Amino acid sequence: MGYKKEDIIAGLCKSVVANYLNNVGKGKKINEPIVFQGGVSKNDGVVKYFNEILNTNVIVDKNS
Repeated sequence: MGYKKEDIIAGLCKSVVANYLNNVGKGKKINEPIVFQGGVSKNDGVVKYFNEILNTNVIVDKNS
């Protein structure tokens, strides 16, 4: 329908973060420091949206 691939991928990354925060993080206070680990932490788009939505700098280890 004319959407750029980059926009679709960005929407998917943002939805992964929103889904996590609305389900796993629901009703919980998320305090700093925040460490993001595992395979998905290698996805720069997901990390970007965690940083933006939480208004912080999420720590990602280079080895996840």
